[in-house]
Amino acid sequence: MLTESEMNRNIILLTDPNKITRQKALQNLCNDLKSSLSLNDNNNDNHLHPPSNIIESIIKIFSDPAEKNRDLSLTYISMYITKYCTNENTIEKILSSLMPAFVQRLGTNDIIEPSEEIRLKSISILSELCRLYSNGNKLALYLNEWISILKRTIIDPYPEVRKLSCELTSKLSFKCHEKFHLISENLIKPIIETMKHQHAKVRVEAINALGNVIRYGNNKSVEDSISPLAQRFFDHTSTVRLAVINVVGIWMLELRDRYSYFHMMLPLLLTGYTDEIEEIRETTDSLWWDVGLKYEKENEEDLKDQINFPNIPKK
Repeated sequence: MLTESEMNRNIILLTDPNKITRQKALQNLCNDLKSSLSLNDNNNDNHLHPPSNIIESIIKIFSDPAEKNRDLSLTYISMYITKYCTNENTIEKILSSLMPAFVQRLGTNDIIEPSEEIRLKSISILSELCRLYSNGNKLALYLNEWISILKRTIIDPYPEVRKLSCELTSKLSFKCHEKFHLISENLIKPIIETMKHQHAKVRVEAINALGNVIRYGNNKSVEDSISPLAQRFFDHTSTVRLAVINVVGIWMLELRDRYSYFHMMLPLLLTGYTDEIEEIRETTDSLWWDVGLKYEKENEEDLKDQINFPNIPKK
């Protein structure tokens, strides 16, 4: 393990003009942190806590000309989060440092980070921070930054980045549901674009993301989403069609303004009854039953006569 003087020396070497020197310093810091993680038992962990300035020094390497160095900087950040982000204060500190840097690398109109794997690694780190941070209100303080990043990475050329970005969008919409409606519409267009991606797994995650963005965001976006969703019923992959049925069913059960859009959603849900796959037909029937029960319960007074005196057709 590194001593304090060795650690400080390696941090200083991160600014060395020679890329190999920077790489060796990064590797030393990564190896040191990795050895600490391998101990597992914190009671026996005598590892020296990195100085407070190390994160800022590591973040500067995000824009290093050498891809290997950029990759190592993210490796260090990922291990640091695993090791030290054990409470809201530490998560808040690292999030406040990371978000501007990730916006610069991932959230601009042009792709600044050329490496697909590094873009994927960056989104993985953001996804882990979103998972760890239980305080949705504080997470929502960075909504503008999250949206700037996601609306670009959801349409990233690399399919795995798209897929993970859609998964992250679903997590974020749930965590920040109290304020998500203020900015959710910015994600609708890129998600709809990704719903047409050639990879079925990407299409499924995009449909799920659309469902969650509208569920926890601005319900008005249903109007722009119904037609693209309907087109997915012609998808040759059954998991994609099933995702559409689940999303529409959840909307009909959970949207705040669901009754305003019932006339749009109803035909989509009923389409599931005609699918060739039994699971889709059964899921449709289950959701249709739940929607009917909830509608009956919420409109019990208006439906009282029909419930008590059903008009049974004569044989």
